[in-house]
Amino acid sequence: MVGGRNVFSIGRIRHNENQLTEMLAWLAAAVPDVAAKIVGLALPSDLPQLDAADVEISTQYSIPRGFLDLLFESQSLVLVVESKLWSGYDSDQLRKYLDWLHGRRDGRVCGLMTLTEFDAPWPQEDEEFADKEAIQRAARRWRDLYVELGPLTEGAETGDLQATLVGEFLEMLQEEGLIPMTPLSPTELGPAWSESREMINHFRAFLDACTGEIEAAVGAPAGARSYPHPEFVWRDFSRDDGWRLAVCFHYTDEGKRLKGQPATRTPILRLGARTHGDWPNPALLAGLEAEPPSGWKVDPEHWLGRATIWRHLAEVLEEGAFEEQRERLASACSDGIRWINNILRQLPN
Repeated sequence: MVGGRNVFSIGRIRHNENQLTEMLAWLAAAVPDVAAKIVGLALPSDLPQLDAADVEISTQYSIPRGFLDLLFESQSLVLVVESKLWSGYDSDQLRKYLDWLHGRRDGRVCGLMTLTEFDAPWPQEDEEFADKEAIQRAARRWRDLYVELGPLTEGAETGDLQATLVGEFLEMLQEEGLIPMTPLSPTELGPAWSESREMINHFRAFLDACTGEIEAAVGAPAGARSYPHPEFVWRDFSRDDGWRLAVCFHYTDEGKRLKGQPATRTPILRLGARTHGDWPNPALLAGLEAEPPSGWKVDPEHWLGRATIWRHLAEVLEEGAFEEQRERLASACSDGIRWINNILRQLPN
């Protein structure tokens, strides 16, 4: 979502399990690949792949002694998904679902997947019953679903509706805190950016999770941001006086910015500054590039047409917990505001 409103965040009641399940069911019906990904997350990979177009999706499906949160049913499959946020399993809850599935098999693959906020292992007796009756079982977390659906956001930046819907659903999960953020690891901060889409998505989610701290550090609200891109993720922060500071993770230090020095091919942090009106303004651009903040280098590529400075991301974040890396990133971004303010002090009143 770029500069718009997230359809899943509008009216979202935080921690409401039933509403979240309804949203997931709607998304699975609107984007068949989502249904296929959910089924793939629930069932072993050696089972035959299901044609998601044949699946009937139901929510709050009535069974003896209760309701099923989410039911996927076809001529070859019966899959129950039980979603949980704060609470754990009720007494005999999983056995109730397993008993119902046992009676629905009639040659079809039957499975039960729990989808929880935190790790929630099944009671041993329920695992043993499922295995004995050949009912497929999976204890998953919302984070697992987040990772599984990540590749389906490809194409959102070009306006693909289905990719946009998936991206907005994942964004809503992140906003609600259902996807605990992990720090960027030494491997990720090394020359491994493009090894997997999951890794690229982690960079984007990390920047999203730091947005509040950056807003406080730079004194400006967040604005537009990029969709997942193979080479960068970025977010804009706009001041009341018309100046904007873009915060960007770029996949490599290679390019003109190194001035002939050997590249490490590791991610960099870029800060890009510009103001409203005619831009680039040669005088402002020259003034900004003449006095970069201490420890920063000028990027001659003028990313997005802005005056741009950069540092290696590993140097900024260092190792540590997510909260420590978030604080260091916000502090580094505040250098960008001091950089802008310094040039403003030099302008005639």
